[in-house]
Amino acid sequence: DVCETLDELTLDFFEKYEELRQKRIELCSLMRDGYLSLSQARYSMGNKAVGPLQYSENMTALARVELGENSFHLSKQRPGQKTEEQEATEASKNINDDGLRKRKVGNPEEKDNKEIKELEFGIAELGITYTDPIKWFGVLVPSALRTGQNKFSTAVELCCDVANLENDLKRLVERFNELKHQKKAL
Repeated sequence: DVCETLDELTLDFFEKYEELRQKRIELCSLMRDGYLSLSQARYSMGNKAVGPLQYSENMTALARVELGENSFHLSKQRPGQKTEEQEATEASKNINDDGLRKRKVGNPEEKDNKEIKELEFGIAELGITYTDPIKWFGVLVPSALRTGQNKFSTAVELCCDVANLENDLKRLVERFNELKHQKKAL
């Protein structure tokens, strides 16, 4: 019974390992093609047109990796869509805004800092919609830039798959070692 389970675990291990190897090759290919497309876009638009100066200072990630109990999950957010965390903070903010408030009298520096925070908070409250990051580089961007964006987006998804497969392999090895020690004890 233990020997059969060990054999099944060995077969599962090699199947998962082959799948992991294929996904890593695909990930390398996507990253290579993405960087190549990015360099082609820089060549066609000009060296300074595609670079860190076009990035927004206040940009937020459109993809988040969430760690589950045994796996990684990628949650993508469309531009302009609010995350569940943002909606929860807005709901709690609305609840806390009801009622009377005590006025605080402080020094002018604190007042300036408070005004800055209120301004930042006001901008966030307006719900300024985020546009597709590719639009930072212009309206008519070369197709190489769009191709690069798609390649990198697919690579992010593939990274989660690779991490999940590596976790699966790690669990298989741990289970295999447990059963091997159990077999020796018999």
